[in-house]
Amino acid sequence: MNSGRVAAASLLVLLLAACNLPYTSTPLLQEATLVTSQPGTATSPAATPTLAFTAPDVFTPTQYRLVATLDFAAHYLAVSQRITYTNNSAHALELIPLVVPIADELVTISSIRYDRGLEWNSHMEDSGGSIELPLARPLLPGEQLQVELEFAIAVPERPTLLGWSARQMTLIDWYPFIPPYDGESGWLINEPTQQGEYLVYESADFDVSIYTVNAPSLLQIAAPWPARQADGAYHYLLPSARRFVWAASGHYQSETLPAGEQRIPVTIYYFEEERAAAQAALRTAVASLELYESLFGRYPYESLAIVECIFPDGMESDGIFFLDMWYFRRYDGTARNLLTMLTAHEVAHSWWFGAVGNDAGNEPWLDEAMATYAELLYYEQAHPFDLDWWWEFRINQWQPGGAVDSTAYELPGFRPYVDAVYLRGAQFLHAVRQQVGDQAFYTFLKDYYAAYDQQIANGASFISLLEQSTGQDVSAIIAEYFE
Repeated sequence: MNSGRVAAASLLVLLLAACNLPYTSTPLLQEATLVTSQPGTATSPAATPTLAFTAPDVFTPTQYRLVATLDFAAHYLAVSQRITYTNNSAHALELIPLVVPIADELVTISSIRYDRGLEWNSHMEDSGGSIELPLARPLLPGEQLQVELEFAIAVPERPTLLGWSARQMTLIDWYPFIPPYDGESGWLINEPTQQGEYLVYESADFDVSIYTVNAPSLLQIAAPWPARQADGAYHYLLPSARRFVWAASGHYQSETLPAGEQRIPVTIYYFEEERAAAQAALRTAVASLELYESLFGRYPYESLAIVECIFPDGMESDGIFFLDMWYFRRYDGTARNLLTMLTAHEVAHSWWFGAVGNDAGNEPWLDEAMATYAELLYYEQAHPFDLDWWWEFRINQWQPGGAVDSTAYELPGFRPYVDAVYLRGAQFLHAVRQQVGDQAFYTFLKDYYAAYDQQIANGASFISLLEQSTGQDVSAIIAEYFE
C-alpha cells in the first residue's frame, strides 16, 4: 500500500460508515492478513487433482453486493462489497483470486474478510493487479464462499475509464471481481495490453446502491438499469451481466425512446450543445436494437443507456455504452459518420460481449469482429444507399492485414490490432455469409447466441457450431483469414 494515501484515512472512515453493508446472519468471517508479494509471482495451484468430483447440476451465478458512497466534490469513492461465490466447477478450489482492475496508487483496501480465510497475497502494480485468497479448507463443487471487502478509490482527474473531468465522472472497472474458472486452463486472468481490452468476466448478478455527498443539485447518474431511489440512495439490480459500470454528472441532459415489442427504454445522457447529435444517436440505437433482436435473438437486458463521454473512443458494457464527445461534435446530419456507425457497433456488444462472453485479451475477434460486422447489417437495413461508403470508409481504405485470431498481445500497435481483429474479422464473417447464404448465416447467429448466452465462448466452439449449424465446411475461409 502507498503511504501517500494515509491522509485519506479519516475521510474513508466517515464514508464507509455511511455505506456499510447490512450484513445478514452468515458464518463468522475471519479477518485476513495481507502478505505482499512481488509482481509476477506465480499463482498457487487452483485445484486439487487427487480427488474426482463432478460439477453441480445447476449453475449458480456469483452475487455482487456493492454499497458505494461518492463524495462528488472530493472525487472520492468509498465502497463496502460482498461477493458470494459458488464453485460451479468439478474441481476443489484451494484459493480464490480477485482481479483488481484499479491502479495501486488509486485504491486503498482497508479490509478483506472471508470464511476459511488465511493470509491474503497482493500482486498490485500501476495498471492494477490481483489478490489471492488462500483457503484453509478447499471449496468443493457446489459450495459457497463469501468475501467481504472495504475499500476506497481516489478517482483521478483524467479522461479514462475510471476518472473525472470538469463535466463528468466515469466509473468503469471500479471494484475487485472473481474471474471465470476453466477446468482445463484454470483462472482466466490476463495481463494488461497496450491496445484493446484484456479482462475476462463471468456472468454474474449485481445489487448496487449508490449514495452521494457534496453532489451538484442537477446530478444525474447514468447506469445500466433504471434506478429505484430510496433512503437517499440510487438502487440497482442488474442480473446476468459481466460488470456494472456507471457515470455521474451535473451537466447531463437525457432523452428516452422505447425500442422493440418489449418497449425497452433506451436513454441517452449527453451535454446540451450536442443535442441534435444525441437525438440522432438515440434513433440509431433504437433502430439497431430492434434489428439485432430480429437477427440475433432477444435483447438481454431491460434497458439501454448511451453516455456521451470525455475519454477517447468508446466502451461497451452490459445495458450501457460510452461514446467519445468527439463523435458527437463531428456529426454531420447524415448516416456517413462515426457517431452513427459506432452507435450501431456498441449496441451489438449487448449480444457479443454482454450475453456471449469471450476472452478479450486472447480472442478479441469473437466480440469485436461480430460487432463490426453488425454495423454492416445495420447499414444494409437502415441506410442501404450508404453501403459502398461503409465498405470504403470502414474497411477498404485501410487495406487491413493480419490474422483475425490474433491476440491483443502479439499485434504491434492499435492500428494493426483494429485492422486484424475488427476489419479482417468483418471480412471473414462476410466471406462466411457469402459461402453459406443469408438464411444459414442468420440461423447460425441465433444458434450461437442461444448456445453461449451467459457463457464464455472460444474460437473453436464458434467454428464448430458454425459448421454444424450451416452444414458447410468453412476450412478454406479459416485458412485464408486465420493463422
